[in-house]
Amino acid sequence: MAPTTRGATSALKTTTNTTKPSLSTLKSSKPTGITKPAKKLSKTPTPSNAHLLSLPSASTPNVTPLRPASLTTTNVPLVLPPQETAVVAYPPNSTNTTASILNDAQAHLISCAPSLSALIKKHPCNLFTAAGLSEAIDPFESLTSALISQQITGAAAKSIKAKFISLFSDELSQLGITFPTPGMVLATDIPTLRTAGLSQRKAEYIRSLCEAFESGDVSAEFFAAAGDQEVIERLTKVRGIGVWSAEMFLMFGLKRMDVFSTGDLGIQRGIAAFMGKNVKALKTSGKGKWKYMGENEMLEISEKFRPYRSLFCWYMWRFEGTDVEAMTETKKSKSKAKPKSKAE
Repeated sequence: MAPTTRGATSALKTTTNTTKPSLSTLKSSKPTGITKPAKKLSKTPTPSNAHLLSLPSASTPNVTPLRPASLTTTNVPLVLPPQETAVVAYPPNSTNTTASILNDAQAHLISCAPSLSALIKKHPCNLFTAAGLSEAIDPFESLTSALISQQITGAAAKSIKAKFISLFSDELSQLGITFPTPGMVLATDIPTLRTAGLSQRKAEYIRSLCEAFESGDVSAEFFAAAGDQEVIERLTKVRGIGVWSAEMFLMFGLKRMDVFSTGDLGIQRGIAAFMGKNVKALKTSGKGKWKYMGENEMLEISEKFRPYRSLFCWYMWRFEGTDVEAMTETKKSKSKAKPKSKAE
């Protein structure tokens, strides 16, 4: 199906709709080629961060799973507790829906590269299903979790996050919410924040994020409708958030369909393998950083997969052996990442 939604402008609505229409079972395309992903799956920072970025808010109001979907803006409801309603972007004049967009994306990828058919049939992507797109995200909790998880294991990040939340247990109980608000965190000094296990730098990063929310520089409404580049520019003003982190938030937090990251080593490796390159012979950029292929080459290859490059990235992680199930599952194995995706 040809893409129909190109504009970046969306109407914003709040909703507590609880209607859940039945959804048709996704039809798998007949394989037209053979694709063999690596047998040994590696856990990388990307799945770990993606899982934290895509966790639904515990304060999520019910949102109908069947609604218009966008190729250019946010496809999940956004909520900032203690608010009880979610901000939802409704793209104008769109014939794409949350029930059809994944099927459309898969068909487009296969039309561009028939050899992906077997991989797509074997490994369905639940992130962009109607059910996945109906789970509301708290952008503050999502980004805070990503900051906490930087450069540490998933188990350590989970422990620190739990201790961080416990610092505000009394206030959370009074408000009936499960994660502190930016204002609550700003009212807490850094020494207290560090008792949760945060480093000095991470505590400062989280406060910088709080300031962005409190000032209105970022908000649920902003994340729902702003263009990708504008979101990246705003987020990279926050200490501790670089371009890669912003791209992962766009892709897995906001579940936007056409995000592409040239800085992720897993995607680099996947595309290189997909193009028949020898990825076993690691290359470096000459500056001590691993690099499988240049950014311009990656962008050129990815261009034909527009406007579904987020899904293309997901399958490139799968193609090179990254354990993409870790992006949605809460239980993770203790296997070490080798090689690792870039983390910021």
